[in-house]
Amino acid sequence: MDGFHLKKGEEKMFNKRLLKTFKAEMKNVYGLVLIQWLVLVCHILLTFLHSYVLSCLYLKQSFSLVFYLLSVICLFALKCFLQTTQNKQALSLTETIKTKLRKSVFLIRYIIKNKQQFLKNRRLLNLQVKVLIN
Repeated sequence: MDGFHLKKGEEKMFNKRLLKTFKAEMKNVYGLVLIQWLVLVCHILLTFLHSYVLSCLYLKQSFSLVFYLLSVICLFALKCFLQTTQNKQALSLTETIKTKLRKSVFLIRYIIKNKQQFLKNRRLLNLQVKVLIN
């Protein structure tokens, strides 16, 4: 877990070895980051709308209640949709990575368990190659 420790003058957000292992899933990671940014923008806009309405009420200025309500409803619906999409995509990505890791671990355990057989087959293969060359 060297990717999660902070080194002197360097911060790591992700385990780089894990990212190198699963390069095919990087587009999904980028999609998740993009969705998080869009949710952040929705939060900022909602905060701006609320503060605008509160300032108008405090200063006794007029504002369009219909525009405010429609904006809040649309932004909230967009935020909920984005978060649902993000959760589904994160779950799918997690399942994909877990499946690949399980297959890798199974293969490693199989190789370790049958190490002597693999070495014997490798020696036999080397002898066959030598015979074919000669």
